[in-house]
Amino acid sequence: MSGDDVDSSILFGNLMGPNQTGHFGKGLTVCSKTLLQMRVGQTLGLSILMLTLATPICGDQPVVRREKMTEAIIRALPHLEERGQWWIDKKGCMSCHRVSFMAWSHVEAKSAGIAVDTNKLNRWIDWCHDDLFQPIAKENQKHPGEKKINRNLSGGAQMLAALARWEASPLQKEKIPLILAALREGQQNSGQWNPAGQLPSQKRSLVETTHVITLWNSLAIQTLVKFGSVERNTVEPMLESAAKFLREYEGGESSEWMALKALFLKRSGNQKGFLKMIAQLSAEQNEDGGFGWISGAESDVLATSQIVFLMQEIGSAEFEKLVTQAVDFLLKSQQPDGSWKVQGTKKKAKERHTETASYWGSAWAVISLSRALRE
Repeated sequence: MSGDDVDSSILFGNLMGPNQTGHFGKGLTVCSKTLLQMRVGQTLGLSILMLTLATPICGDQPVVRREKMTEAIIRALPHLEERGQWWIDKKGCMSCHRVSFMAWSHVEAKSAGIAVDTNKLNRWIDWCHDDLFQPIAKENQKHPGEKKINRNLSGGAQMLAALARWEASPLQKEKIPLILAALREGQQNSGQWNPAGQLPSQKRSLVETTHVITLWNSLAIQTLVKFGSVERNTVEPMLESAAKFLREYEGGESSEWMALKALFLKRSGNQKGFLKMIAQLSAEQNEDGGFGWISGAESDVLATSQIVFLMQEIGSAEFEKLVTQAVDFLLKSQQPDGSWKVQGTKKKAKERHTETASYWGSAWAVISLSRALRE
């Protein structure tokens, strides 16, 4: 396959399914772990000890780092629940992707062997689905029958990513084709999904944000295929159209785009482009191990967490040091209340830490640490 050819069947292919093994990093084996159910109220130290003893150590990953990762996740979950439930109670909507990230982060934590309240988690997932498919008031509809999901496709894609690793109820499974239908309807003729809500006001070009959203939506869809939730032929046209759109753009400045683009290039068989993009991304790693959200910026928890997550998907021995240093940055950056502080991603936020961005970053930290702990 030439560097310019895009095979949508491997757009984001080779994602590890449940109970499969593979390799990430020299001597670092992706293990199938025994899920350990820990009672809420057990001491943190005992929980960490039990998880460590019950879980095979993956390759040469130090036990102490696994303990710290486990501790960080356990400390973060109550904060994510408290602020996520606050959003449900006070805001009553899924905007800003707060509740979808609460659900997704808890799903990832559970899949890494951390005990979560599955009854609560099911309620959050059902709440997200109910909100997504609420009709918009008729006087505000852009077209007849418009629903909230039509203006929040990214939230729908986040729910697909969560459901891929979740033992979904029959009602939850019924929502998967409905979310896919909304994504199909919302995809533009040129293959992209356009950013909505506050995403267009982020501190990068609208073109770059559009590519980032299209990359994430494609990855969510492909993850469903890999875990057997949908048949590939039902989503192939969407992935093919997205691949054609994504092929040409080279002007991104955010580390999020660089990592997503690297994954895209690798899955597309463009090894030369992949190595070039990885070199560009690696040069962005700061001395403290973290990555800035925009090229040249100080280390940022949101960006660093996304890179840890995406590097697990890329999976190569060459990047073990990069990931280890990034994980160490996340562990050192956690606040006493279990959260992580993050600067706002919108232009008007300047360099201020914002509550919403900090919630995103905290949820992404749990997602990425859970993925690294599991694999």
